[in-house]
Amino acid sequence: MNRRILILGNSRLVVFGFRGELIDELVERGCEVYVAFPNGPFGEGSKESASRGCKYVEVDINRRGKNPAEDIGLFRKYRQIMQKVKPDAVLAYTVKCDIYGGLAARSLRIPFFPNITGLGKALDEGGLSAIVVRRLYKSSIKEACCVF
Repeated sequence: MNRRILILGNSRLVVFGFRGELIDELVERGCEVYVAFPNGPFGEGSKESASRGCKYVEVDINRRGKNPAEDIGLFRKYRQIMQKVKPDAVLAYTVKCDIYGGLAARSLRIPFFPNITGLGKALDEGGLSAIVVRRLYKSSIKEACCVF
């Protein structure tokens, strides 16, 4: 049986621009690869996914937003995707994907591999936002298989 891999990112560039070779290799090795990120104004996410042989799941992410309701919605969306796809592993890139994807994967006991490319603007600004982000990050990666 082929492994199912779910990759979370906040844009087409993050997923295919920086992780395209990884995706191509996973597909070539027979993995069923799902990618989840915003589609973009011209549907470039779904088009490139199809051309690379992976399955696309659209997810709206307000990359710079600090609205707790939106973030809870993102966590729920990731959880729904994971329940439907039933991945063997979840890889995530960027702060919100790492945090909410990690919390969703942890809640469903799915192996999680976050890639911390930076800590985001919230930590730079300090204050309450930085405290909340730090705590969420710690919780989301607490049981990660490996943190890159």
